[in-house]
Formats: sequence, structure tokens, C-alpha cells
Amino acid sequence: MVRQTTESRLSLSELRRLAEQGDQNAQHSLGQAYMHGQWVPIDGVEAVRWFTKTAEHYNPDLEFDDLQFDAREMVLQLLAGEISSLREHEEAAREWLCEGARRGQVEAQYILALAYWSGSGFPKDPAEAARWLRNAAEQGHSDAQRHLGDAYHDGDGVPQSFLESMYWYRKAAEQGFPDLPFKLGNAYYEGKEVPADHAEAAKWYLKAAEQGHAEAQAVIGYVYWSGDGVTKDYAEAVKWFRKAAEQGDACARYNLGAVYYKGEGVPQDYVQAYFWTDLAAFASKGKT
Repeated sequence: MVRQTTESRLSLSELRRLAEQGDQNAQHSLGQAYMHGQWVPIDGVEAVRWFTKTAEHYNPDLEFDDLQFDAREMVLQLLAGEISSLREHEEAAREWLCEGARRGQVEAQYILALAYWSGSGFPKDPAEAARWLRNAAEQGHSDAQRHLGDAYHDGDGVPQSFLESMYWYRKAAEQGFPDLPFKLGNAYYEGKEVPADHAEAAKWYLKAAEQGHAEAQAVIGYVYWSGDGVTKDYAEAVKWFRKAAEQGDACARYNLGAVYYKGEGVPQDYVQAYFWTDLAAFASKGKT
């Protein structure tokens, strides 16, 4: 998963200079150098330090970043003792990670939380994991916010609280994660974990739909068609049915066929009605 860049052709001093200036690729390459002993002696503490800096390059516009993901995995593997060449440095790496977390380094806090959650390099301790998740979540770390929402939802390491769970899901949803707005939409629509509020549900369904979530597109299409929580709007319903249908959603295909059959939001067209209804039948059989 490591991306080879021009850093591999740079001198160590140039690589370090770029890394200290915040270049993500240089930081990752320097972490790899310390992990494998390239140009420098193997040093697990330095490897973890540079991998953690790599992982801190958060971009809310990206679903994930290969270097961030790789750097986090390297740190967790090191702590779990899965990188044999670095086992002698495990204790120092743990101490460094804890020190970074105590000093407020958000990615260190998140990685430490994952380590406590999984028992990688630390005793499995959901309560301690939740404590570090909260620290990272309060600094705006979206993955930590999502995991903390899960913790409150399941009562894992914290007292179960659906209100707290929804609060942290909302925080994470505002930074991306199209499945979370859809989950929030379901919660507000069904009223199982929060008071039912179909207008609020429609808001979150729409947010998920705008991020490309096919099932949310199908649902918000139905919401506009029925006027459940929004002003009834057949044209908007057709728009979202079509978007979901083009992604293969069977319900959206059926509903699109139905609106063409009835002429709701589109000119009545029996050929289109048959086409989309037929596609829905195939999709329901797994023959998309």
C-alpha cells in the first residue's frame, strides 16, 4: 500500500527536512526508513512518531487516504508485536504513543483508543478506549466521533446512551460518512432511539442521498413522493428515484416504473414503466 515517490531518491537530510515541513509522503517514507533500517538504524519509536504524523493529515473531503490508513496500520502492528524487526522497541513505542496522547496529539489519542479497544499492545480495556476516543472526538477527529457513537450505542466502555450516541454520530456525519446520515435518518424516522421527527429524518436522508448513498436516494425519493416530512414534490421524487435506480436499487427502479405508469412528475410512458419495473424484478433476484 506504500506509494513510492521521489522521496526515495532524496538524501536523508532532504527527506527529514521535507518531513519536518509537513510533507505527508516524506513523513511516511521516513517512518518506513526507521522501521526497516534504510539509511538509519532501526528505531521503533521514531517509526511510530513519523507514522503518527502521517496519519494526522486529515482531509474531510476524502473518504480515506492510503497513506493515513497505512500509517495507522503500521503503528497498530508495531504495538501488537506483529512487525518482528521492531519487537525490541515495543515498550518505547507504547511510552511514546501514550506521551503523545497525553500531550493532546489527536491521532495518537485515536490510535491509543484503538489499541485499548482491540488489545493490540495494551490490555483490552473498553473504558480506557472510550476515554481516549472522547479526547480525540472533542478535537474533531471524525473516526473517533463515529467510534464513540458506537460505544454509546452499544454501552461498550460507557453507559449506554442513545442521545449521546446520536450526538457523536451527528458530529461524524457532518464530516462525511454517508452511511451515518442514513442511520440518523432511520433513527429519527422510526423514533426508536430518539423522538420521532420525520422532518429531521428527511434532512438526514437528503444529506446521505447527496453523498451518493443509493438506499438513501431511494428513501428520499419516496419521502418527496409521499410528502412525509417535506413538501410533496413529484419532480424531486423522480430525480432521486432515478439516481438510486441507476445505482441498481430495486425499490427505486420499481417506484420509477410506477411514476412513469401514473405520469407523476414525468410524462406518462408505459414503455419506461415496463423497462424500470422489469429491471426491478431482475434486481430483486440479484441479476442486476
